[in-house]
Amino acid sequence: VRTLNRGGYFGQLAVITENLRTETCKASERTLLLSVDKQTFRKLVGADAEGLALLELRISREQCTVRSVLHCPKALELLEDFLGERQGRGRAGGAGETKRNSRKKTLLDTWRELRAFRTWACPLDAAVEDPEDELVEQRCEEIANSLLIFPNATNEEKRSDFELPLAVQQEVFSEIEEKRTSAATFVDAETYIIDLISKRYLCAFKSSPQFRELLETVGDCKMGGDSTRRITQK
Repeated sequence: VRTLNRGGYFGQLAVITENLRTETCKASERTLLLSVDKQTFRKLVGADAEGLALLELRISREQCTVRSVLHCPKALELLEDFLGERQGRGRAGGAGETKRNSRKKTLLDTWRELRAFRTWACPLDAAVEDPEDELVEQRCEEIANSLLIFPNATNEEKRSDFELPLAVQQEVFSEIEEKRTSAATFVDAETYIIDLISKRYLCAFKSSPQFRELLETVGDCKMGGDSTRRITQK
């Protein structure tokens, strides 16, 4: 049982994550509550990916999702450090050394590239000038040729350390051939890569010293208040 004072809050995990709220709350006296549903909360903070990621890390902590790790610069730095140690490179080499020592693009390299493309192309999608469309098409072709794995490619020909589903690749090439490219061209590929990062690395990362350092760095959100008005949370 926990007692909340004025300014306290509850149900934060259900707003930040996809989890359902697992606790019930009862007011011990006449109380004014402000309720914010998940959709409203996302509208308020959704444009600030880094801020939302930091908030999720502070509230969810060990229950955080991979997206909060990817969108928080400090968390991403520590994840790369963790992966570098797993691959025998350690912190001394850093992200730049990791890339130079790897012939193929990693999942994190590719996620960064696709996210950067989407951020760059979004404003261009709204432009009416044909040259803007050509810029997006050209960049899509460059990314596709450097990332996607053609059928029957040998290990030497593969450009990354993972494979996208054939259906995802085919859709990308279809948009390029039909000149339908946009900021959303690689969204399915980006989603697949994020899921793969979560499956391959998130659990082990949460057991690492780097993750403990992350939690100490971001701190947590303390529930509390300074009034005699109280809500009892069970």
